Amino acid sequence: MKQAIDDVISERERQETKCAEMRAGGLVWLTCADPKMPTLDKLAVLTEELGEIARELCDARAERREPGPNLRVELVQLAACCVAWAEAIDADEAVRLAA
Repeated sequence: MKQAIDDVISERERQETKCAEMRAGGLVWLTCADPKMPTLDKLAVLTEELGEIARELCDARAERREPGPNLRVELVQLAACCVAWAEAIDADEAVRLAA
């Protein structure tokens, strides 16, 4: 379990680094951890990640093979997006409580 959790944390850090790089390039870029990202956009991100998991599983079934290592990568990415969304909820709640 520790390795999986560590990988999710590493993925969250990668997401934030990528976001900062995109902003530095002049793009408006948010992660699911940003309370300013609309809820439906967060759902779209999670759905896209879930779709990649589904694709790997469907491809594996069609090819009569076990899912490849990409399945774990996608699961970690999905988990990291879920954690990010929870972070946004926590941040939003902290702002409400401080008001």
